Amino acid sequence: MTEEEITGSKHYQNQRTIQEFNKRRKRHWITILLCFFFGIFGAHRFYLKQNKIAVLIFLFTGLVFVLNPLVFVVHPLAFSEKYWIFIYGLFFLWVFEMFFASHGTDKANERIRAHLEAVNEFS
Repeated sequence: MTEEEITGSKHYQNQRTIQEFNKRRKRHWITILLCFFFGIFGAHRFYLKQNKIAVLIFLFTGLVFVLNPLVFVVHPLAFSEKYWIFIYGLFFLWVFEMFFASHGTDKANERIRAHLEAVNEFS
């Protein structure tokens, strides 16, 4: 194989890697919109393939919205104090997630790029 053929095939692999990355990459605007509208349920984390954290966020939200009304039924006076603590906690979690959503998108794209480069290196 000549030098041109080797370089040409590497160029083709790099172009293929770039095209595949553009198909698979995560978009910042999608992450931000998912976080804004469904962030308390962890939708943006599912989009970024961070499933463990997404499930934890989803379970925490479920605890707030399912268990706290039950506390209100059992002890109505306890509802006003304890329920709002969890609501404020969800709000601060949402603000925190909104602030770092773009960073999470960058990290997901780095993982995708590294995976594609490793796959093309061995093919």
